[in-house]
Amino acid sequence: MLNSGNSLTADSFIIDGVEIKDRNRISEKFNEYFVNVGPTLASKISANSHKFGDFIKTSSRSSIGIIETTAQEII
Repeated sequence: MLNSGNSLTADSFIIDGVEIKDRNRISEKFNEYFVNVGPTLASKISANSHKFGDFIKTSSRSSIGIIETTAQEII
């Protein structure tokens, strides 16, 4: 529920279908969500054997590529 007035703060959240007002429980749920959002999204990405070049249909004359320089090239 949002507090009345000009501020946009919440004094409770619905968590698993239950209204929760305990700030510690709310912060634990937010922490749980943000800790797991990366791994959760990553698990939905299917692995493939394609390389980035497989998705490039034509080369562009106005682009550049940077490759690693060795110490011998600098001398």
